[in-house]
Amino acid sequence: MTFKSPLPARVLFVCGCVIALFAVEACALTPDQLLLIVNKNSPAGVELAAFYAKARNVPDGRILALDFPPDREDVSFDDYETKVVPAVRSYLREHNLQNQVRCLVTFYGTPLRINGKTTTKPERDELADLRKRLDAVRKQLPPIVAGLEKLGAEMTPSFRPESGDALEQVGKRADAALRAVAEGLRRMPPPQQEPVLARLAKLVLDLTGPAKIAEMFTTRLPQGFEPPGNDPRWRGRVARAKDRVEELQERRYDATSRAELRTAMGETFGPFSLAHALQAQIDYLDNDGTAAAFDSELSLLWWSYYPRSKWQVNPLNYHLRNARSNPVLLTMRLDAPTDTLVREMIVNSLAAERNGLHGKFVIDSRGIVAKGPKDKDAGYAVYDDTLRRLSELVRTRTKMHLVHDDRPDVLPPKSADDVALYCGWYSLRRYVPSCDFNPGAVAFHVASLEMVSLHAASESGWAAGLLRSNVSSTLGAVAEPYLGAFPAADDFFPLLLTGQLPLAEVYWRTNPMASWMINMVGDPLYTPFKANPQMKVDDLPPRLHDALTPMPSFELPATRPSAASAPTTTP
Repeated sequence: MTFKSPLPARVLFVCGCVIALFAVEACALTPDQLLLIVNKNSPAGVELAAFYAKARNVPDGRILALDFPPDREDVSFDDYETKVVPAVRSYLREHNLQNQVRCLVTFYGTPLRINGKTTTKPERDELADLRKRLDAVRKQLPPIVAGLEKLGAEMTPSFRPESGDALEQVGKRADAALRAVAEGLRRMPPPQQEPVLARLAKLVLDLTGPAKIAEMFTTRLPQGFEPPGNDPRWRGRVARAKDRVEELQERRYDATSRAELRTAMGETFGPFSLAHALQAQIDYLDNDGTAAAFDSELSLLWWSYYPRSKWQVNPLNYHLRNARSNPVLLTMRLDAPTDTLVREMIVNSLAAERNGLHGKFVIDSRGIVAKGPKDKDAGYAVYDDTLRRLSELVRTRTKMHLVHDDRPDVLPPKSADDVALYCGWYSLRRYVPSCDFNPGAVAFHVASLEMVSLHAASESGWAAGLLRSNVSSTLGAVAEPYLGAFPAADDFFPLLLTGQLPLAEVYWRTNPMASWMINMVGDPLYTPFKANPQMKVDDLPPRLHDALTPMPSFELPATRPSAASAPTTTP
């Protein structure tokens, strides 16, 4: 018998994919880590993907054609769930690429945006039932945890239980009690441990089900503790239930699968994990703020249940690099108002990477200074400060020709020529051609709704405007993103200037949010200052040194859900 301790009390229903953990450190993005996603109904997009694959030496078999209506820049929430996610997952698994591909690249012709979820009458009824069941399950947990705490205090007299009946508080209390029991067990001679282990096993079974018992007692059960359900084949049933749970999580969009999942969680993982499953399904069915940028949502391809309302904090952001997370994919978009512009973006990026990107750096801040924390402009001042700090870094740490305007108005047309980099704000959906950009330029304008469309002839937003003006990479929001969704200017551009990282990694290391409103456009492998770094690594602000460490990778299992769990509709 092996008792692994201390162990988390949470055999949690993980809101992401339960079978994936970060495992190794990955080096900078390479061509064999890309999957190119096209719309099979957009011949121009398919041709562009083939052109890009050849130009960047992307291996064969890395173009996935999905079925979207032509000339549509949005996709419904249901179509994304039932067609896009299963198709991409299946392609990666079938080609044994689930641990190889780190970046998904969407092309001209694929949607920009996922529309918000529309909750049906049956789903509203299900939501009401889920909330009622969650309330009932939560009430079961505190008495069980109190029993664990009592045993913990007996085993380690110095142990002092914490308080709180909220789900996360209950989990922390159970963790602490388990550690106290484990500490006491270590001091006991083995013959005296058996009755304690039997008592512990009963409490754990009541809280987290037979799955945790199988994890804790790997060879035999403690004397005096009967197999769960008095079933001699219980370990096999647990193993099969785990596999089934993984299958069911893949079908989060299906009401029957959600119901079966709840049953499996309750029977195998106990009321604590069932409570997490109920909460996760409530979060999934909630339709408040579920619209998102297509690429931003696609970064969480391998996550199963997670709240779709509003955003998720981006686990790849360098501020969170030490946090364990479910796997996140880099995403980028090769798109523009015309397919000809996309081809030029690819060609210009390759040329600038080879020869070095040269030109001026234009920064257009607004002169906003907060008068105090209650100043209505305090939030704007925070971002404006990132632009001023960026300007100081460029002025003191590089030899680039800097043009910095700190006046409230946006720079007027034709303010600067020979421009390589630009960042500024704020002209809402009214592009101002203030710069003459060199081929390969990287530029973005901080404003809401600047990527509502890329292809409409009447589109006046900054994303389309910059791309028409020779810019090879930009970003923009498909709906209101809030200011905190944008990469800080003094994070994004200094990393780019070192020439150490390709564009996709610069963006995803500095992007604050996933499952939200911003798409990043450009060649994911583009490293504009590879040939002529403009900033030394040692000249970066100390906080950014961590951003240059290798990004974590992940290991997904070779197995995959059975064919029976796959959607019947093929995109």
